[in-house]
Formats: sequence, structure tokens, C-alpha cells
Amino acid sequence: MVSNLTAQKRWSPEEVVALLVTLTDHHHDKDCISIMKILHLIETYQVSSRWTDEKNQSLLELLSMLDTKKVMQHLERGFEDEEIKSLEYLFDEIRQMKNIDEKTLEKSYSIVKGVQNMIKSGEIKKHTNLKQAKKLSHSTNTEDLQEILAVLCNAVHVCNAEEKWWPRATQMTSWCFLALSDTGKLLEMGTGEGKSSVIAMFAALRVFRGEKVDVVSSSSVLCQRDAEEWTNFYKYFDITADTNTNKTKDEDRKKCYQKDVVYGTIETFAADHLRQIFEMKDVRTDRSYQCIIIDEVDSLLLDQGVQLTYLSSPMVSMQHLNVILAMIWGHASQYGFLSTGHITFVQGPPSSFYKSIFDSIDMDGINDPMDVLHIAEESGIVHKGFTEEIYNSEKDELLRKLKTVSLDDVIDFFQKIEQYVPYGFTVYTLDDNGLLSLRKATPYNNPDIPELTFLVLDDGLCSALYDSEEVLANPITEFILEKIQYTPCTNNTGKISIPGFLKNLIESKLPVWVQNAFLAKRLRQGREYVVENDCVCPVDYRSTGIVELNKKWGDGLQQFVEIKHQIKMSTISTVTNFISNLSFFEKYNGKIYGTTGTLGSETDMLFLQDLYPNLSACKMPTFNRRKLFEVKGNLETSAEEWKSKITHVVMDQICPNSYREGRAALVICETITKAKELYDTLQSVIPGQIILYSRSDKDSLSKIDKKLDPGDVIVATNLAGRGTNIKVSKKVNKNGGLFVVLSFLSENTRVELQAFGRTARKGKPGSAQIIMTTDHLQESLKTVSSLEEAKETRNRLAAKRTNDMMADVTEMKLREDLFAEYCKTLHGIYRNTDGDEQRVVVAVMNEFWGIWLQTKSEEIDNLKRNELEKSLKADLSLAQSLSQSQTSPCSSIYHYIKFGNLALGEKKWDVSMKLFEKAMGQDESWAAIAFYNHAYCSIKQQKGDYLTTASNDLKKAQESLKYLSEECLVCLQFVKISSAELKNSGQPTSLEKQLTTKCILFSYFDKNISEAIEKLKEIKDKGRDATTKKLRMFSLVSSTDEDLQIEAYNLYSKGLEYVFSVEEQPRFPWEALLVFCLGILQIVGGALLTAFTFGTLAQVGMGLIVEGISDCITGIESMITGEFSWQSWAIEKAISIGISLIGFGVGKLITKGFKAAKMLVKGLGKKLKSLPKFFSKQVKEGLSVVTKTNMKNAVKQTAKKMAEEIISYAFGKAEDAVLQEILKGIKNEMTKDIANDVKTNMEKDPLAGLVDSILLSHLEDEKQMSDLLQDKNRKSKLLGIFKQISKTALQPFYADLKWQNKLNSSITKVIDNAASEAKGKTLAVLKVIQGIHMASLAADATSAVLRLSSQFFSNLHKELNTFKENNKLTEKVKRNDLSASEMKILKDFKQDLANETSALLADALVEVFHQKFSSHFVSKAVGQVNNIISGYVRTGLKSEKTEDKLRAGQNNRYISYMSVDMNSKRKQDRESGKHSESHAEKIKDSSTASTILDIRVLSETTGTKVVILTQDSHGKLTKMQELSPSTKSASQTVTLIYTPKSSQHPDGHYDVSINNKTVKVTSKEKSSLFHALAQGMKPKATKEEIALEAGRLRSLEADTLVKHSDRWEPFIKYKERTDEIRGGDWYMAKEAGLKKTVKENKKVIKDGKVKKYNDWVKHVNSKPSTGQFIKAAHQPPVSSISQAGELNQNSKLAKAMLEVATKSTAENYKGLGLPTIYVPTEIQREFPRTTTKQFRELLARTISQDNVVSALKLTILGAIPRFKFNSAKNYRDFQNNRVSKTRLAIFKKNFEQHSKDLVNKWFNHLQDKAVMTKADLDTLTAWIDNKGFENQTDPQRKQVSKLL
Repeated sequence: MVSNLTAQKRWSPEEVVALLVTLTDHHHDKDCISIMKILHLIETYQVSSRWTDEKNQSLLELLSMLDTKKVMQHLERGFEDEEIKSLEYLFDEIRQMKNIDEKTLEKSYSIVKGVQNMIKSGEIKKHTNLKQAKKLSHSTNTEDLQEILAVLCNAVHVCNAEEKWWPRATQMTSWCFLALSDTGKLLEMGTGEGKSSVIAMFAALRVFRGEKVDVVSSSSVLCQRDAEEWTNFYKYFDITADTNTNKTKDEDRKKCYQKDVVYGTIETFAADHLRQIFEMKDVRTDRSYQCIIIDEVDSLLLDQGVQLTYLSSPMVSMQHLNVILAMIWGHASQYGFLSTGHITFVQGPPSSFYKSIFDSIDMDGINDPMDVLHIAEESGIVHKGFTEEIYNSEKDELLRKLKTVSLDDVIDFFQKIEQYVPYGFTVYTLDDNGLLSLRKATPYNNPDIPELTFLVLDDGLCSALYDSEEVLANPITEFILEKIQYTPCTNNTGKISIPGFLKNLIESKLPVWVQNAFLAKRLRQGREYVVENDCVCPVDYRSTGIVELNKKWGDGLQQFVEIKHQIKMSTISTVTNFISNLSFFEKYNGKIYGTTGTLGSETDMLFLQDLYPNLSACKMPTFNRRKLFEVKGNLETSAEEWKSKITHVVMDQICPNSYREGRAALVICETITKAKELYDTLQSVIPGQIILYSRSDKDSLSKIDKKLDPGDVIVATNLAGRGTNIKVSKKVNKNGGLFVVLSFLSENTRVELQAFGRTARKGKPGSAQIIMTTDHLQESLKTVSSLEEAKETRNRLAAKRTNDMMADVTEMKLREDLFAEYCKTLHGIYRNTDGDEQRVVVAVMNEFWGIWLQTKSEEIDNLKRNELEKSLKADLSLAQSLSQSQTSPCSSIYHYIKFGNLALGEKKWDVSMKLFEKAMGQDESWAAIAFYNHAYCSIKQQKGDYLTTASNDLKKAQESLKYLSEECLVCLQFVKISSAELKNSGQPTSLEKQLTTKCILFSYFDKNISEAIEKLKEIKDKGRDATTKKLRMFSLVSSTDEDLQIEAYNLYSKGLEYVFSVEEQPRFPWEALLVFCLGILQIVGGALLTAFTFGTLAQVGMGLIVEGISDCITGIESMITGEFSWQSWAIEKAISIGISLIGFGVGKLITKGFKAAKMLVKGLGKKLKSLPKFFSKQVKEGLSVVTKTNMKNAVKQTAKKMAEEIISYAFGKAEDAVLQEILKGIKNEMTKDIANDVKTNMEKDPLAGLVDSILLSHLEDEKQMSDLLQDKNRKSKLLGIFKQISKTALQPFYADLKWQNKLNSSITKVIDNAASEAKGKTLAVLKVIQGIHMASLAADATSAVLRLSSQFFSNLHKELNTFKENNKLTEKVKRNDLSASEMKILKDFKQDLANETSALLADALVEVFHQKFSSHFVSKAVGQVNNIISGYVRTGLKSEKTEDKLRAGQNNRYISYMSVDMNSKRKQDRESGKHSESHAEKIKDSSTASTILDIRVLSETTGTKVVILTQDSHGKLTKMQELSPSTKSASQTVTLIYTPKSSQHPDGHYDVSINNKTVKVTSKEKSSLFHALAQGMKPKATKEEIALEAGRLRSLEADTLVKHSDRWEPFIKYKERTDEIRGGDWYMAKEAGLKKTVKENKKVIKDGKVKKYNDWVKHVNSKPSTGQFIKAAHQPPVSSISQAGELNQNSKLAKAMLEVATKSTAENYKGLGLPTIYVPTEIQREFPRTTTKQFRELLARTISQDNVVSALKLTILGAIPRFKFNSAKNYRDFQNNRVSKTRLAIFKKNFEQHSKDLVNKWFNHLQDKAVMTKADLDTLTAWIDNKGFENQTDPQRKQVSKLL
């Protein structure tokens, strides 16, 4: 302890002697305990000989005056209460450092002094004027900055200090230095000095100045911690702040960068910058680089200054390199590393001593290993004849004989062979510690004589030893190159095939890959990387200790480490984008501000000044005297001694002794492995808690967040050495503070000081010590003999590294300049392309650029800037030109496949086939996907002998697929060879599984191809045509097999986007259409017989109806499947008609007829199984009635249910099939006729002359003809001009279609006439009439459309003239001046123009026909047919909300009864499963309400039958729902009791019935369902067990939805779709009435006003539901909007209103997005919209016609009581009751304003949807102001009056 005083130079030897004399004289006791206590205090608080107390008494004086107890108390109090440094003392220290100019110092002093005075006087609390602070922010005047600082300090005091403390003088001074610097400033602030506070205050200032501020930290955890800590501070100033490290979506990133202050890591900032400039994503578009503040600035500017950040760029072609990497590893894995303790050698694979020597020498006369063995025999090393014995031995015998040669014999042989060969040999053996021991040195000291080094092993074996792996790189590279063949080539089975376009890349990078394979062997798990979840994650062990989860090594290193550990192998990445930290920081134009605890050495500072010339630095003093005591370090000579020393020292410090209590300790280790090692060693001896901290996640941080007590220890990596605040208890501080052990020699002094900075923070005591071992040092340091020597060497090497970084900076800047040049090209591509074309061209160019960069590595290393820049520009120009003409710039077949898929997606079969042919011709060895896709195109085109062509393509695809399979199998073989020694179990490794899975996928693809070939042959033999069924390629594999899905994606990325199956092409069965029509006629006949013979022929009518239905179904099925057999239909028909005729007998035969009718009905029931469940169930209800009642009732029921429902369903299906055939016919006719028509018209005047004139007007001279019309972009733009003119010429067709009016009036007239006569009883007849007229009307429309094309050319001529006149175009080149070649170019262009125009015209006319004819037919005719169903349901449910209830019922049945497809194994697209996964995430949250869907999933998953009961209006429990598992039998039944939604239970509530007794369920969750189910399943469980089971059920459902998303996706999609309209489960969507009844009396009614009305309205607004007095009336009604959509599917107004209406939620069923008026219930009951169905239909028709003004007028009129329209009728007028009269008066008074509010709300909703204009709003407002709703002559009012 005494020696420590002199070691710290706080006491001189003489002063120490005086101290000891005083202590001995006055405080000596037994064992000198008191003396040691006092010495411990002096050491702990770093007390010097010059220390005095507040009375200016020295330490020696106090020791002489006071007894031991008093002196201890006095000293402890004095040391602990030591005052912080005064402002004057602080600035004196800063002046002595000479870093800050005097002017800045004086101004800063005045600012801080002024604020300190405000704090002392309390005046500072008045300084809260935020606006004033922002206004003054640009000023640098002392008074202004003082005001700003006062406001900021006040905010810190209120928001972060909880009014307990103020920012210290050091923090305020630091803020001043930053605020007064315009060129950037770096501050070295001691650890624990409050850097985060300074950063937040300075960030606020920069925001006041209108700047966006980026705050960079060294880890994501630290930046998130700081952002959260200062959230309230920023909110105080209305400053927005966020963190960018937790954003995974681009929209979230964009929102983040719109904030004022963004915290993050440099990696995230740089990556987002690259997303913006390289990927062109909208991430930080509007955020310029204005100000950056760097925390831990030394780490980011020095340690990581030249670090590159890049975004991963996976390239499909790089997957072919995996086999080469596996082969390299197969060789490299045979080598190892051995050391002498000072020198490390690479050990070659062991072999017999004579073979090892033969492989290492090269000389004439020794041509075989046996020649070497002969020399051994001649030298007497082995016995005579040994060579012949070895030569004739088998392997096992050979090894046995070799064992007879001793280790010493082999060493002797190396000495003797030197006499025969011109080589010198150095020989080593292994000692007991595994180190190399020298046994023989080379006798030569001659550089001309090669020296070879060997390791001699037992059993006659030895290994060559090499100085470094670089010696081996070239031989291995050459060997591998010899084993590669580049396709296309003649196949050599002894070589590995690689695509030829990768040749340059492989040959330039192979030496680097070989070297990285050896580097991978050197890297150690737990040091440079960790392996977690089958992933290799690099570790920054030298500096921060952070596990870098988002980082991957390049140049194959990542893949070699993956093979090393036999985990899944990633694809080697090609770097296509990057930015260095240096370049990123330079974007801030010098406005770089930073803080750190350690700025570094003078060399470090000079380096920073070279990089950032405008930066200045300043070291800030601590706010009070630092009390760190550095214990003299230890250098141990072995790892065991090192471990023992650390254990001893830590235990000594944390355990109590005679003069102090225990402390806490922090042990910082170099690597994760060593941390775990020491943790295991200390764990058994530590008295307190021991914590391992080696991960930078929140869980790990939470472990070290607690205060350490005496005896506690943290063992950590460098993670704890920077930015981590280790908290200790008061007891620990009293006993000496935290003790830090640095267990290694850090890479530089800064890392060491950061580690020591974990203790003695904020004026508290602490000590630190270095304890290291030479075993852990790098080679260059292993020879040091002392810690001081090690530090000196370390510092020298660190300075050299810093100087060497400048060379790295030069190379890095060259790379970034090249990247900037590429970005210019890339941005041009983004500007000039879009959509899929852009995606493909960008991907192709990125791959070209990445490969270019790789192949130019050597030139970049040699800094050949000029050559590289020139080469890049030329190469990029050519590559861009080739890419945009759909040619691969690097001859990659995958580029052609991408281009081909692009054309395939646009159904450009010819173009895609040519591109696939390019891939096939480029290299058919790997073109399996190109052949496959080419076959698909051939089948789609059906040209020539396409079946043979497709079949041949598929066979070639199979041949090509063998190359891919072989590549995979060879890779697997290399992997197995290299992993043989690692495998301890018979289980395959992850890597082997990956490669095996890839082979399995290829076999699935091969099977798909084989099936297609077989089917093509079958179809060809039958003489029929083929078609394809296309599926996403992921359907090849099971959706539940994640490994197969991953490999499927790799195949997808190669271009296999779809797979297909071949099927025989069905033809449209016109016979089936005829049978369908016959069925219609039979139904009509049956209905007429039933209606008009008064039951006489009811039996025959019934038979005809049943027969007709059967024929309709047969016809529909055949039209859908495309197959029809007259024979089978005729047989069925003959039987049915025979039975029907028997039924029409007399006398006793009538009875047989009744039985026959029942048989027919049963037969129909079987047919109905193919219909939807909803219809099928209702029809079967009808069938049950037939069997129970007489024939008359059967006719009634069947006519009502079967004729209405089945006909509407069947008619819709048939209409779809017929319409598709009609449209197909029109398209074919137009394509044939119009193409020739357009071409002919284009070639003759007047069009020909006009087109030529416009074309030639774009030329200055005839030489430009070729440039203009052969340049792709310019030609495309010119075609675009003509295309636009053609579109303009087509516009009148859409607006003026006379034949459409004819069609409209025909159908409408038929329907209206028939309806007036039939009066509803035979409404099915109307549908038949429509069916009969459909074909003739369609034919009439078709011919009319074809006639329209002639009108087009006159319109086109007119538009061309207008274009020419408007643009004042004149011909500068005459047609006669053109040469023959130029005329040909012009002719070719006009041919392209003709093709474009004819396609445009044909598409337009078909579209007109389809939109006008089919939409009218479907919406009006079929819509009215389907209204019969709605009518039936409406009657049955007796509900006004028919549409909602119908949809709800369908949804309920679907979710409850639809069977689960257990065999579903395919996903339709990449988005599949997202609904299931989304619902799974929601249901994990206990705040998510439950639905019928959740019950269904759990019923299916748990095998539970769930019965749901609810109370009826009489309070009796009735069954509402029953759900049973469809895939298994139920193992148990749970009965739930449902209480509908109410104010108490906003989402409804479930109890459970157990043994017929209701058991109440209580749950803190939003939904009680899961607790109720848990209670029902485990009736005897405790509350705690039920809560756990409820949680398990939530998790079980979530897991089921994710694991089997393909099974549940349809259910969830269906539910989400219906919820958009209904807002939740149908049985949950109950109207929770007002529980509070407002009783009216005389006090309530006063002066004709209802006081409580406002209370009602207020309550209703907060809970929009039906009450006793108030009704919420939607304007217009939902039913009218829905019906409008059915009447006209193309109605823009209906669609827009429906979008508004469907903005509902499960919490607010009635709160649809519609404007709502709240009116007294009794008045609402008298509205036309409430009482009159015809009014709602009129409103629906008006909306469907897109007449917004009339629709809203009707809406307003519909909300006026009926008596206002006609007082003569007996409508209720509310005059007999005073209360009602009062309500009516209030309603009348407010009606006008309500109406204005209504139209304004609708205008706000509709103005952006192009269906309502400002003029419409003005018209409606004027109509309301003029009281048009009371005008008897108003057209809309008259319409409403007539309806009433």
C-alpha cells in the first residue's frame, strides 16, 4: 500500500516516511489495522501530500491531532463531500491545454457564469420562452446564447432531472464550445461526465436553427437508450426525434427521417443513404446532410474510419461458384497451423515420409516416391528389401510396415538425404504442449540452396511445413483451374462444369478465395465470430465487442466459415454499392461535432486533421478531481497462470478484509470465448452474483443494469468497455469503488482508457489493473518481457496502422469515385424505364457492374485511376445499350431468361421465345429454365407442329437439369470429404441437408417435366390441341417444408417463376348451351302449367320444373368443364321423361306419379352437391317439404324456392360462359379484319400523306432518318405521339354508342312489360325471356361494333390534321428526296405504326362492347334475377339491413361449416399466408377481441365441439351456433354462453356452461373467449391454471395459422372481406341500446325546447347506437348504395359511396363511414326512406346513374316526415302530443342546417373521387337555401310524392 503512494507520484519518498512516522506514533494498534484503514482511505480517494480540509489543515496535522476514530470520520466526510471544481478553476485547466482561443474562452465563461448565477438566484425558472430561444438561435452574441442555454438547462432540469439537479459547468462549457464552432468540433469528455446531455442540448440548438440533426452512436442499443432517455426533453421543445436502427420497412424509414433529430448507428445511416441513391427508394428524400453529432467519435472516425457499408446484392449466377468454394475448402481443410511459440507454420496433410519428401522436391533422377525410399534403404534407415515390400503391399499392410520406421529414424534420414539432393532440411517434432520443437536445422546458410521444413510424426509419417499460406495459394489455384471446364464445351466427365460467362471472374478472384479459405481456418469461433441459429456473425472483438448481426464477410470468407461449421451455405455476394464512413461524414460539409472519452494519441489526431482539415479538438477537464487508482499490471507467461492470477486478484478485491469491506469487480476479456472461460472459472468461487455480458441486446443490458453490491462480478467482452454505465451501490463506493480488470493488451491506448473509464466516474473512487499473458499475444508481441515493453510495442504498431490507413483511404476513394460514375448510369436507367422492364434492366446492370468491379480488383489495388475511369465509362455505355436492347452485357443466360420472363408476363410470345432461344443458344448446358419456358410459349402460341417442338424443348430441359443436379452432388461430395473428421453422429449436417434438399427440388422439377412430356404425347396421339395450367413454381413443394421453400426461391431467382401442367384443350360445348336452353323452356312450361291450370296439371308442371333444373345444371357443368356427351345425357333424359309420363296417368296411376315425383326430387338433391352450400341447404329445405305435403304444396314450395334460387344461380353461371365465348369471337374477328383494314388505310391517302408529313417534319435533313427511326427511345416516343392521336380518335365511340341505347331499351322494355302482367308470381319467366334474347342481342351488338371501325379512320384523319396545325409542323425533308434504304426505314416504321393502331382499335372496340353490353346485362338483368334471393332472405329474416344480414349469414356459414382442406400444399403467390400471419400476430395480443373465426380454428386444432348459446327475448337460452372439427371427430364438447355487445362488454362476453350450470368467466383481457374455452376444457382447473391455458390457446391458434396458413388463408380472407361491410361477427354486431333512459317531464320541456335533447345527442355521438328516443339515420341508406352497385357495376358514384360506407370497424358496427343524422325515433319512423321500399329503390337507381345532385336531393327529401308531402293522407303529424310537437319543432328548426352539413360532408368525401364538383355543391346549397325541398313543383319532390 505504501509503495502504491509513491508509484502514483502523489507522495515523495520523504513525505511517505513522514506519513508512516505519524501513523506509527498516533494510530498504531494490533496488526496495524488502523494504519491500514487510513492508508486505504488515502489510496482510495487518491489523496496527495498537499491535501487540506476546509479549515486548511493538512493530513499530517489531522493525524497528529485526532484519535483514530475521529480522524477516520473526518477524512471520510471530507473526501466524500469534496466540492466540484469552480468555473474559474475549470477554465484555468482549459487554458493550460491551449486548444481553445481566448475569445471563445471569454465568451463561453460569460455565458456559463451568467446561467450559473441564474440557477443560484432561482431566476432561471423564469426562462421558459421557447419562441424567443428559437428566434435567437442564429445569434452568437453572449446575451443571446446565455438566454438559449438558460432555456435548455431549464428543460433538462424539468424533463430529465425531475427538478433535482442542473447541468454541470463542464456540460454547459462543452455546449458553448460546440455552439460557437461553425467548422465542427470534437470534445474529449471523461467517461461519466454527461456526454448524452451535451449532445441533446446541442441537437436542440441546431434544430432551433432549422437544421435536421443526425446523432450517431457506436451501437444500436446505446442510440435507442439515448433517444428514449431524452424523449421528454425533445417533446418540451416540440422537437420530433426517432431511432433508425429498428426500422425494417421503407415507409417507416421515411417517417423516421422526417423527424428533426434521428439517432442511429453509422451502418444504418450509411445503408439508408445507399437505399436512397442506389436502390432509388424514397427513404430520406427531403432530408439534407446538415449537421451530424457523433458519440464515441474516436471509434467511428479512427477505428472504423475506412469501414465500408454496403447493401447485400444477391446474384443468381453466383450460386454456380459454391462448388468451386467447396472444392477450395476440400483442399484447404487438409492443412493446419502449428507454432513454435514464436513462429507459426502451415502444416500440410500427413503422408509417408518418402512421399512427403518426393512431393516437396523437384530434381532429375527422382521420378517416383519409391526412388526416395531406395535412398533410405541404401542409407540403412530401413532394412534391405523394404522398398519392394512397400511397393507390393496393400493399403493396410503398407501402414503396418510404415509403423516399423521410428520417429528418430526419419529424423536421421533427413540428415542423410541432404547428401543426395540439393536441399537443406529443417525438422520439427511436437512436444507435450502441442508446440513445434526443433530437432534438426538446415546445415546451409546459402540462399541458392532451397530450405524445406518438415514435421516428423510417429508411424513413419511426416508433414511439410510452410512459412505461410501464400506459398500454397498459387499451387492450389492452378490445380483447381485444371479441374474446371467452362461451358459450352465438349463435356469432360473428369472436370467440373462452370458457366462460361463466369470465366473472367473466377480466374481473377480464385487466388483471393484460396487465401480466404486459409483465413477462415485461422478465424476462431468466439473471437472473430459467433455461430447462432445456423448463421455466422462477425464480432468486432478488438474495439467494441459487438456481434454484428447484419454483417457478412466478402470474397468467399463467409462461405468458407459456413462450410467449416457445416451450416447452410449462403451465396457469395458481389459488392455493387458501398460508402465509407469517411465519405458519409464528408457529406455534412465540415459540420461534424463529436464527443468521446478518448480522442487518442498525437498520431491519431494528425490522421483526423488530414481527413477533416476543418475539425478542431479540445480536451475537457472533469467536473471534479478524478479518483482512479491504477494498480501496477501483471504479465503472466501462460494461460493457466493468467487465469489463476485474475481469480486471486478479483477475490482479494471483492472479499472483505481487516481494513475494508468487499467491493465489486468488472473483468473485461478480449473475446467471447475467453469471457466464458473466465466466467466458468470464477463462478464457483464468487461470493456474490456473477454476470456474463457478451451480447449487445436488451436482455443482456438489463442484466447489468442493476447496481452491483460487494462481492458481485461482471465478466464481459469489450462491450462493457465503451458507452456502458456500470452502476454500483453506496457500499461499494465506500469500500473503494468498482475494481476493473483488463485481461488483455488492447489494440490501442484508447480502448484501454475506455475500459478503465467504467470506474471512478462522477468523482467516485475506483481502481483498475491490467492482467495479461503472452500466450494470448500476437506473434510480434510474444517475445516481450514486461507489460511496459508490451505497451510500447503496441503503441508503435497502432501508430503504424494509423499511418497505413491513408493508403486505404486512397484506394477507398477510387472505389467510391467509380461507384459514383456507375450511379450516374443507374439513375439514367431509372429515369428512362419503369415497371418490370426497369426492374430487370437494373438487376442486369447491377450484376454487370458487380462482376466488372471484381475483375478489376488488381487495377484498383494498383490505383490505376485514369485507366479504370476511362474503361468504366466505355464499358457502362456498351452494357446499358445491350441491356436496353434485351441483350446480356456479360453473356449471362440468366439475363436472357429475365428479359424473356418480362415479355412472357406481357404475353408477347414471339419476343419471349426469341429471348429464351438466345439463352438456349448461349449455353444449353445450364438453360433448363429457358427450354422449359420456351416449351410453355410454344404451347400457348399453337403454331405449326408445336406439340413436337414443346416436347423436344422439355427433353432438352431435362438434359440441362442434369448439369444443375451434378453441380449440387459434386458440391455435396466435397462437403462430406471435408467434414468427415467433424461428424460425431450419423445425422447429416445442416449443409448436407441443404444440398440434399436442393437435389430433391431438382427431382420434383424433373418429374414435372416428365409428366408434361407424357401428356403432350398422349394429346398428339389423340389429334387434339393442348393447353397449359400455370401455377406459381412454389407449388412444386410443400408449403410446410421451409427448407424446400427456400431452395424453391433460389430456383425462382434463376427465372423459374411458374411451372405448368399440360392438359387437353377443351372446346366450348355448344350442345350444352342448347341443353341449358331446353331446361329453361321446361321450367317456363312447368311454371305456366302450375300458374294457369289451377293445379290440374300441377303434377306435370312439377315434373317439367324438376327436369328443367336438371338440364340447366347439366348444361352449366358441361360449359364450365368443356365436356359434354349427348349419349349419356340422352339415356338420363329418356329415363326421366318415361317416369314423368307415367306420372301423367289416370286413376290408380296417379299414385305412381307421386312416387316418381319424389324420386325425381331425390335425384335433384344429389345434383345439388356441386352447388354452393348456401343454396344447397335452402333447396334441401324445399326437398324435405316435398316429402311431407301433397302435390299442390310441393308445386308452391318448389316454384318459390327452386325456380327462384336455382335459376338465378344457374343463369349467372351460364351467362358468364356464353359471354366469354362471345367476347372471344369478337376479338378474333376484329384481330383478323382490323389489322388489314388499318394497314390498307395507312397506305392510301389521305392518311398516308398526313403520316408522312408529320414524320418528315421531325427531320432537319434526310440523314436524320436513320437516327430518328432506328433509335429505340426516339422511335418509341414518336409512336407514342401517333398512339395518343389514335386514342383521341377513339373517344367518341365511348360517348356515342347508338347500338347501346338500342340494347338498353330492348331489355328494359321486355322486363317492364312482363313485370306488369306477371305481378311477381311468374317472375322466373322474365329471366327466360332475357336468356332467349341474349344471343340475338349480342350478335346485333357484335355486328354494330365491327361497323364502327370505318368511322375511326375519318376521326383519325381529322385528329392528325389538328395535330399538324396546332404544332405548326412543316416538312423540311420531302418524301421524293429519300433514298431506297430510307424509304424502307420509313415503310418499316409505318408497319409498326399500323400494328400499334390496329391493336389499339381492336382492344378499344372489344373493351367498349364488353363494358357496355356485358355490364348492362350483368348488372341489370342478372342483378334483378338475384334480387329474388335477396327478397326471400329479406322476408325470412324480417330485417331492413338485408344486404348486411345476407353477407353476414353467408360468412357465418362459411366459417362455421366450410371444411378445412388438409391436403392444401401450395401457395398461389408470394403474398400468400400474409393474412393468416397478420391475424396470428394480432391474436397473440391479449387486447385483440375474439371472433367466430378463432372458435373455428381452436375447434379444429383441439378436436373440440363448441356449442354457443345466447338468451332470447324471454331470457331463455337458445342455441345460436355449433362448431365441430371437420378433419377429425370431436374428443370433447364445450358449451359457451354469449352475451351480446353492450357498454359493459364492448366486444361481447362469454361464460361457460358446465353440467348445465352457468359458470361466470372473469378475464382482464379484451376478450373472454379464451378464458371461457379454457374453463370449459379444464372445468376443475384453478384460476392461475385457466389463465395459463387461455394464453396457451392464443399461442396455439397463432402457431396453427402460421404453420398451416394455406389451410386457413381462405377463411381469414373471407372474414376480412365481409368485415369491411359488417364490422365484425354477425352475432356480435348487436346494437347496444342506451342504458340510460331520459324521462321527459314538465321540468325537461320548457318554452318549447327539450333541454335534455343535447344530452341525448352528446351520448349518441359518443356511442352511435339505437336508443329509446334517438335514431341514427345513415344518409343515404346502406341498402340503397349496395343496390346501386348491383344495378350498375360501372357506376362511379355507387363505388365511391360504397368506399365511404365500408369504413367500419368491429368496435363500431353502425359507425359506417356514411354521414349520419340523429333524430327522434318516432319522427324517423315517418321518413319515406324508412317506410317506403320503392323510395329506397328510386334512390338506388339515381345513384347508379351517377347523378350526384339528384341522389343527394332525394336523400334530403327521404328524411322529411310523410305528412309534409301529403297532409290529406292519414299520416302521423305529431300534433296530439306536446312532447312530440316540441321534438318536431326542434327537428324542423335544425333541418336546413343538417341538410347543408350533409352535402358538405359528401362533397369532402367525393371531390377527390371525380364524382362531385364544386358546382354540384353550389347547386345543392342554393336548393336548400331556397327551400327547394318544400317546392311542390320540384322534380325530385314530385317523384317522392308519387311513390307515397
